[in-house]
Amino acid sequence: MAAHRTSRAFTVTVLVVICTGTMAATCGPRITEKEINKSNLHLEMATTHLEQGQILDARREAFLAIQANPKNAEAHFLIAYVFAQMNEWSKAEESVRLALKYGDHYPEASNLLGVILIEQGRYSEAIKVLTGVTEDFLYTTPHLAYGNLGLAYMKMNEYEEALKMLKRAVELQPMFCTGFYRMGLVYFELKRYKDALDSLEKSLKVEDPWGGCERLADSYRLIGIIHEELGSPEEAVESLSKCYELEPDSSLGQECHQLMEKIEGPEQGETELPQEF
Repeated sequence: MAAHRTSRAFTVTVLVVICTGTMAATCGPRITEKEINKSNLHLEMATTHLEQGQILDARREAFLAIQANPKNAEAHFLIAYVFAQMNEWSKAEESVRLALKYGDHYPEASNLLGVILIEQGRYSEAIKVLTGVTEDFLYTTPHLAYGNLGLAYMKMNEYEEALKMLKRAVELQPMFCTGFYRMGLVYFELKRYKDALDSLEKSLKVEDPWGGCERLADSYRLIGIIHEELGSPEEAVESLSKCYELEPDSSLGQECHQLMEKIEGPEQGETELPQEF
């Protein structure tokens, strides 16, 4: 990403759909019921591994699912998601397109394809795909597609259109904290700092059932940067400190720590020694 640091907030949540048997009709007569059942069993194991954060094990089981049934759309989708988590975008695109090929109706895969295209800098293609997803009345999580459209427009510096998409996203799903975070990013780019702070604070106060929004370290990072821009170093350090506390071992946490040290300056009693030549 040219304008923004790659962060977990840009890793879009995708709905891993396990609909055992719903796409079996696309498998053709050469796939036996035994093979379909075996494939679905491996897919269930892959999903369990993914939920536990064991992405390599998830990928292995998903590959076994495809070996048993090469037309298992959900398995191709899961593999695409795993490759996306590993930033292997070309492989992710290949797998998600197979999911779309074998899936009868798969807007979740189209949404993921949009994300993959964004990550490859193919914004116009992504907008076309994601716009189609938002027009699919059977898609149960359209806020994700609108949120990704907002991201694509933001990458193209079309900030007003990005805001339009992101406002629609949080209107559809008020618990979509990533949508509020992205709105904060857009307002920041427009130097509308008050609006940016308002959106970022909302991203942290969303009462989502999963408890992840209040731990959105990216929001604390950007709040800190804005407070520094506004000449409020104490507020900046406070936010950056929260960012670091949440993710002390990640690159994001380290960035927040460095920004915090830069604002605070040398500790009392410390003097910079002259350089010797």
